Order: sequence, then structure tokens, then C-alpha cells
Amino acid sequence: MKRILPIAVLGVICGVLFCATVSARLPELIPYRKGALWGYSDSLGNIKIACKYTGAEFFANGLAKVELNDKWGFINNAGKTIVPCVFEDARLFSDGMAVVKLDGKFGFIDKTGKPVVPCVYDRAENLEDGMAAVRLDKKWGFIDKTGQIVIPCMYKFVTDFNEGLAELWGDKNGFINKEGQQVIPCIYDYTWGFSEGLAGVKSDGKCGFINRTGKIVIPLIYDDVWFFEYGLSHVTLDGKLGFINKAGRLVIPCIYDDVIHLKGMVMVKLDGKWGLANNAGKMIFPCIYDNQIYFVEVWRQ
Repeated sequence: MKRILPIAVLGVICGVLFCATVSARLPELIPYRKGALWGYSDSLGNIKIACKYTGAEFFANGLAKVELNDKWGFINNAGKTIVPCVFEDARLFSDGMAVVKLDGKFGFIDKTGKPVVPCVYDRAENLEDGMAAVRLDKKWGFIDKTGQIVIPCMYKFVTDFNEGLAELWGDKNGFINKEGQQVIPCIYDYTWGFSEGLAGVKSDGKCGFINRTGKIVIPLIYDDVWFFEYGLSHVTLDGKLGFINKAGRLVIPCIYDDVIHLKGMVMVKLDGKWGLANNAGKMIFPCIYDNQIYFVEVWRQ
């Protein structure tokens, strides 16, 4: 039969597991400061890259962002300069390209430091799913990873593409596809990005969900909604929280003061006490605990 480990025992187990795995997860090189300058050390504190930078960030995908004389560039884990420190700002690489700022304008470089998109934009966001949002003359549009303008800079604000669609924000919100077609008209007061095939929308103070064709599949009856995760979205009704599934069925009633959604489990708070339910809404532990609690199920042997 299933059993649940008591919290005290769970704490011991989690502590042991944490200590056993943390060392394996530590990065090989860690930013290390000596005086006013930064370099990199291993997890034991042995300096591996000399402390000569005025700023240093963690390595990601083999490169780290470093600052020298108020300019940013990138080094590899051998300490070799890959991208010289010539940029006013730089972001971590995403999809093989990094946003950089030069002379007050933004563009993109590849991992060799070669300019891919010239620094001509007022703002630029990371490349996501092959597209990057850019702003020019106070209007937003999209470029592809070659720098080609795919969607002209004509919108008040846009979000990154998510599940093939990006949000258009203005007086009203809607969605466009990667060809720049407005597939869902700008008729909503607020929108959430698509998640698990559905997007939250708000109109006249009430929220619900649409599918990718723009059809309302969950009526706009809630005061607030959130993204779907693991098949559930938390919703607010009359100041109380609950959860619905993708069919719109209320699987956990809107009676709780706070909720935390974990994979396969939902932590719920009622009258200052925490409890635990599964994704089907069945209570595993009643709301009798003072603190947020995590449980480990020990399955049938």
C-alpha cells in the first residue's frame, strides 16, 4: 500500500539527497573576486582564470560574460577572449546569438563575435524559436536569425513567440503568427501567452481561455486565470483560488486563499493552514499545517 513519509523524516532524506547531488551540479568554474577584480575559480576556491575583470558572470554553454573598462565581452572556460570587451551591454547567448549594445543601439552577434544583425535597433529581445522582437522608432516587430525583418516594426508592443504565436499589446490585445498574420484579432483587454494549446484572455473584467483558432473554449467567467501547467490552470473567483482542467471543469473548487502548483500535486492554503491535493482534486492531506509542506510518496513495494 502507499505510504507518506512524515515531514521530519522527509527533511532528513531531502537534506541527504541535496548534499549528495549539489557537488555534482556545481559549475566547474565559479566567478571569484579578489579585491576589486573578478576571475574564476573551481569549487574548491582554486583560481583558474586570473582576477582581471571588473565584472564576471556564470558560464553558460561554454561562454561567460565579462566586463573590462565598462565594456562587456565573452571568454571561454580556458580564459581565452572569444568576444572582445567592446559592448556597452551584452546578454547571454540564446539560440546561438546574443543581444549586444553599441553606441546606444542594439543588435546581435554569433558565438565567434561576428555581427549577425547590426546595432541599429532601439531595443532587442533574445532570439526565441528562431525569431527576435526588436523596436525601432517606438514600434515593435520581429526579425529572424539572419537579421531579415519578418514582421515590420509597427506594433505598440509584442511578446516572444510561444507555441507559434506572439501577443500584440496595445489598446486591445490579440495574436499574430510567424508570417505576421493577425490570426486572433485585437479585441481583448489582456492576454496570456499560449500554454498547452490554450491562452488566457480577459474582456469586460472576466477571464477565460481561447484555442489557437481564437475560439473561446472556456467561458470568460473568472476574475483571474493563469497559464496551464500539467493540465491545470489556477483561477480566481470572488477572491478565492481553485483549479480547472483543459476541458474547463473545476477540479479543485475556488475556496482557497493561496495555491502552489507542483507536478502532479497542488498545495492549497485555507484559513492560514496548508494542505495537499492531487491533480484530480483529491485531498491527500487536509489543511492543518502551518507551513508550506512537501511530501514524498513511497509506492507499493
